Amino acid sequence: MTSIFSYIFYQNCATMLFEYDGGTPFHLYVKACFKENKNWGSKDRKRYRTACYFFWRNSFGVSRQSPEIILHWLQTNFTPVLGDLQLNFPSSKSTSPKQQSETIINPYTTNNSDNPESNKNYSPYQSLSQYLSQTITTEILTPWFTSEPLVWLSNGNISLKGLQTQLTKAGIAIEQTQGNAIAVSAQVNLNPWVENGNAYIQDISSQTAMDWSNQPMAVYCHANTAVWDCCAGAGGKSISLLKQFPTTNLTCSDVRSNILENLKQRFQLLGLKQPTVFTASLNGYLDNSNSKNPNQTYHVILADVPCTGSGTWRRNPENIHFFDSTTIKTFAEKQFTIIQNVLPSLAIGGYLVYLTCSVFAAENENTIQQLLDNHDNLQLISQEFCGGIDIHGDFIYRCIIQKVN
Repeated sequence: MTSIFSYIFYQNCATMLFEYDGGTPFHLYVKACFKENKNWGSKDRKRYRTACYFFWRNSFGVSRQSPEIILHWLQTNFTPVLGDLQLNFPSSKSTSPKQQSETIINPYTTNNSDNPESNKNYSPYQSLSQYLSQTITTEILTPWFTSEPLVWLSNGNISLKGLQTQLTKAGIAIEQTQGNAIAVSAQVNLNPWVENGNAYIQDISSQTAMDWSNQPMAVYCHANTAVWDCCAGAGGKSISLLKQFPTTNLTCSDVRSNILENLKQRFQLLGLKQPTVFTASLNGYLDNSNSKNPNQTYHVILADVPCTGSGTWRRNPENIHFFDSTTIKTFAEKQFTIIQNVLPSLAIGGYLVYLTCSVFAAENENTIQQLLDNHDNLQLISQEFCGGIDIHGDFIYRCIIQKVN
């Protein structure tokens, strides 16, 4: 009986993985599958989610041409705990729904003898090695990619100690701490703390990249100078900035007006000073609120530019399976255009802080070298990767450039 229901578990996983087409983030696709199978409880969903993400992290190069190939791979490499698992098939175009349940006790382990994590030849980034930045190797990326990431959060409108106390009382284990950051398991539901502003989620690498306490641009983070986050998104980096330097005269822009509304709501929830906000396109300014003076200059411009996201793929490991390497060039060109557009607004003596979450040279040091070659008034101050496996974070590339004349 155990083997029968183990097989059904693998078949359910294989069906979900086979029918995924990469069109939406996998975590949203999985939620849709769970919605179609409402008798799967929280433990069931956790088991299926864990098996699927194990596949994405450890099966690069394995064919997905049929569910049978995926099923065989899972049987060889992954052993689930199936206690009280509701083993109905997910609704799909290839499999009719079935509903079965059985209590099966098995240790929740992987078959280490066959696990690709223990296979020294397994290297998911090997086919992309020619594109990697100089200080990044496949040997660095493989153990990072194949390990489940922690979720990092910082205190919002309460103290760090208060947040730690709340999490502990809720039975949530704190896996690691670093500075003002707390790490917990990726399986933890943090919505209650995020929704009331007690905490905000941000990877430790981003927090490290935004630690400007010992960086030259810190002298400009106050009320009498101007800082522009030109690709602000929902404001994560700017939140870190204002947590360190609350009086910063901050301006935030993004091409998406709706996400800027989200930014303002987050700032209000966390009790932070509201920034000046305007909409900016990648090819110029679309200032509908007249808040951007064309002659305005900034002492610091933070450019967290759009990128491939290859330095975050262990959190979304399905991305490497669907990645088209030609997009590296597309992103690099877009990044260069963005920086070209914002440089006229950088004051003499001011600093450009360039960030990507990519491990590809074309998006990092190559773009920076292109900028330096085209602008003799720019001086490289530093460039480095923040985060990585040593601190259980993503890979964030940070470069600091000064406009000298």
